[in-house]
Amino acid sequence: MSTIDPVESKNIAKELQQHQIEKLEIPVMGGPNVAISGDLVMMVSGEKNSYEYCKNIFEKIANKVFFLGENGIAHSVKLAMNLQIT
Repeated sequence: MSTIDPVESKNIAKELQQHQIEKLEIPVMGGPNVAISGDLVMMVSGEKNSYEYCKNIFEKIANKVFFLGENGIAHSVKLAMNLQIT
């Protein structure tokens, strides 16, 4: 659930896929206080089936959960949103 370089996230996902491991990237908006109050915004990218499998867990962690598509997208959106904040 950390934010990393979108290209690196895609590379890691490709490497894991070679071993039949699916990777979801799940950066969140909000710091520790937001997490404590249950108001995180979660962005998820990766395999849709994996997202659907884990969706109930994500909805318990975050106030809002958005599936954005293939690996690399969630990190790109998170970084773009961070630019708006600073």
